[in-house]
Amino acid sequence: QRLRTDYVDILYLHSCYTPQMATYEPLMNALVKAKKQGKARFIGTSTHRDIANVIRTTADAGIYDVVLAAYNYVLEEKEDIKKTIQYAANKGVGVVAMKTQGGRRLQENPDSEINNQAALKWVLNDENVCTTIPGMTTFDQLDVNMGVMNDLALTTHELNDLRIAASMRGTLFCQNCR
Repeated sequence: QRLRTDYVDILYLHSCYTPQMATYEPLMNALVKAKKQGKARFIGTSTHRDIANVIRTTADAGIYDVVLAAYNYVLEEKEDIKKTIQYAANKGVGVVAMKTQGGRRLQENPDSEINNQAALKWVLNDENVCTTIPGMTTFDQLDVNMGVMNDLALTTHELNDLRIAASMRGTLFCQNCR
């Protein structure tokens, strides 16, 4: 009622930090019931932690349609995540990538901004990612995100920017530490 709709497109079991959370039977049953009642078109999980294992468990559960997962070039386990995203896709489970930009700045230096277009392109170059939800709070950021769609190819300069950013660790990067 509060949403003024009869259903939601996707109902997520949010913040699954372990595979066991994604397969907690009472919650799985509630999601399946909501879907059967037409209250949700699709059901899924979301995760920021133990990402690869939660994606795999979600895909193997047999009830989920989608997983919303942190995925970016900064994550140390990005190659494992990439493999499990492909695994999920092969099992018919869609993947929505979040936290796509990977952080706000390089370290705490305001002169070292993340190359946001390169970061978003990096995620969108994974053919098994269905869509992304990049963060944005201004129309300028919206323009940057939309501008990526004109050309998804990463330039040599953009790849270098990503390598530099991935090699640095600072307090402004989300590393899923809770």
